[in-house]
Amino acid sequence: MIRALQAVVARSTPRVSILAALILCAPFPAAAQERVYVQSQNGLDPGWVTVIDASTRAVIDVIPFSTTIMGIAVSPDGSRLYVSNGFDNQISVVEPLTGIVHDIIATPAAVPAIELSPDGTLIYAAVRDNTVWVIDASTLAVISKLAIDGDDPENLAVSGDGTRLIVTNWRSHDVTVIDTATNTQLTPRIGTGLNPGAAAFVPGTLTAWVTAAIGNTITILNAGPPAATGPPIDLDSFPVGIDFLPDGTRAYVAKFLANEVVALNTTSHAVIATIPVGGEWPTFLAVTSDGGRVFVTNGKSGDVSVIATNTNTTVGSRIAVGGRPTDIDIGPPPPPAAAAAAVATIVGDLVGDGEISAGNANALGAKLDSAIGRLDEGNENAAVGALDAFINQVAGMIRSGRIPPLDGYALIDAAQAIIDGVTG
Repeated sequence: MIRALQAVVARSTPRVSILAALILCAPFPAAAQERVYVQSQNGLDPGWVTVIDASTRAVIDVIPFSTTIMGIAVSPDGSRLYVSNGFDNQISVVEPLTGIVHDIIATPAAVPAIELSPDGTLIYAAVRDNTVWVIDASTLAVISKLAIDGDDPENLAVSGDGTRLIVTNWRSHDVTVIDTATNTQLTPRIGTGLNPGAAAFVPGTLTAWVTAAIGNTITILNAGPPAATGPPIDLDSFPVGIDFLPDGTRAYVAKFLANEVVALNTTSHAVIATIPVGGEWPTFLAVTSDGGRVFVTNGKSGDVSVIATNTNTTVGSRIAVGGRPTDIDIGPPPPPAAAAAAVATIVGDLVGDGEISAGNANALGAKLDSAIGRLDEGNENAAVGALDAFINQVAGMIRSGRIPPLDGYALIDAAQAIIDGVTG
């Protein structure tokens, strides 16, 4: 079985009928709510990404991996999820609706953090050999391997205009600022409190806030040219994750040991609210694009808290995700047409691996091409019809022995996930 189907198969159990495949496949609502992606794992066991509907707070999928995972980032159009595979020294490129792994990018060391340029064309990866990789998102070619003079890059932040990249250096207790036009490090490095763990740019500016976990401070800096802009903000209780409202007026910071999030006025730096999250060890957080909610990962209690920014209180029950959730990102729903194209690529790979004949692949490909065309036209009913025909053909191939059952059922699950993404 080819690598790209492994994540799909991992979600499946042996099927006795196509009906069972359809019943067991996880649903994807069609409404255009944002998706929250949460990375989890237990120790050195394989990790998983939980997908949450940002509007309903419902868990709508779990994407398993065969390795440990660390950093995650979703593309601006929702079509790709980038996941660093922990100590396996690689980055997975995943189609999030089906869980299909498109490609693997090998790195020489662990990748604790991934960020994307605002337009999604570039992937930035912090690599534990004290380099930052710049990767073309369309070709996956490595454009640059920038050696930085800080020690132990821990996290990344990209400015809203895409011109600056900040690297937090855990062991040297400072940050590196990179000019993304030239992929060069700007000098000097800017000192922070002990062990800077996260950074974020104030929207619409080149001003960044950097949390120092052991130092219990936030350093405020200007990234162009690099310079600290004033005394740090003193906090307590191991501040880590940070994000801003879209209008830049308020920052939210996770206080790991206090089990709370603080809201800070961006101008005065005054504490607006202290918000108990209910869970234990709040680590990272992300604000929805409308600024209405903050999603917070709780590393010890294995769940996610949700804060309403109009009241600065938690809403609803915590969302169970299991394991030790840390990294988090928010993006739009995956486009079904991109998912169908991913399945078409896998069908072609199955021919190359000798799993199915070229004739069967052509017939399957024609149905997927029809589905993609109808989705592009906005004709959802016709697209669903083409995907149903694809599922029926794969089921027939399984019954007649023209495709290995595991591969066949994985394709059925992927196609059904696309249908659910269209119809809800």
